[in-house]
Amino acid sequence: MRHLLRLSFIVVFFQLNGQVDHVRIKKVSNPLVPSIAGYTEGNIPYFLLCDSLGIQSSSGYNVKGFKISYKGEEFEIKGRFVPDSVCVYIGSCKQGQMVFFTDIYAEDDKSNVIKMYPFNLTAVKNED
Repeated sequence: MRHLLRLSFIVVFFQLNGQVDHVRIKKVSNPLVPSIAGYTEGNIPYFLLCDSLGIQSSSGYNVKGFKISYKGEEFEIKGRFVPDSVCVYIGSCKQGQMVFFTDIYAEDDKSNVIKMYPFNLTAVKNED
């Protein structure tokens, strides 16, 4: 009888205290995942590759350099901006090709060098 009473008490306790009315999920972006004009994957209008803010990090890391590959050609870039000449080249080629961003190096506020994750985007005339 004692065990039955304990068991019923445990069941009632968990029923009263174990329920959750709602759950809030907060999406936190990874500071090592870079973006251009807010794009981290998928299609991007080719003209946004030359966004005035360049490659950015959600944590404010300052991008110092990266490599960009497109149609078998690789460009080593100093700084965080895709040069206009590369954007013009991408815009003049057949659309729908992948643009790869690799070897992305940045500095944090203490001047520590950080290697960020590579990413790729598909250059299109207009966003799908």
